[in-house]
Amino acid sequence: MNDSLTFLIWFVPLWILGFTVMWLGITGGLAEFGGWGELARLYREPEGMARAPVRSFHMASLDLRRGWFPLPVNYGGCMVVEVAAAGLHLRPWRLFRFRHPPLFIPWSRIEHLQPGRVLFFRVLTISPGGVGTRLRLYGGPAKAVEEVYRQLAARAAQPVPA
Repeated sequence: MNDSLTFLIWFVPLWILGFTVMWLGITGGLAEFGGWGELARLYREPEGMARAPVRSFHMASLDLRRGWFPLPVNYGGCMVVEVAAAGLHLRPWRLFRFRHPPLFIPWSRIEHLQPGRVLFFRVLTISPGGVGTRLRLYGGPAKAVEEVYRQLAARAAQPVPA
């Protein structure tokens, strides 16, 4: 066998293996530094949970900022956000799923919503209870989460008829 063929026989599998290890290391690191791992410890979606979304966004952008980590981890356009009557379902695309299990945050566990704007985009910062990680949604998903959350809060504030 000639040297170039031997090189290709070894190089291609080693490159694929190296790239895979690198990809898993990066996605796993982002999960930990951004706070997804912390969220998953409290808000991991139960296996087989039925989703009944009111609104679903399959190309949403999400920023996670963990209390001690100075920079946000951005999931730009690769997040599935489902707004349901029971709470908020979050999961990244399959390609980014390593160490990112699907999350379910019930509305009752959200301590604070802070609407705002970044340039021309509507943003919503969500602070779930029990964790130091904050989530920031942009555009349509932010609007949908805010609307459903406000509707549920208004219903809960109404007096119960006697």
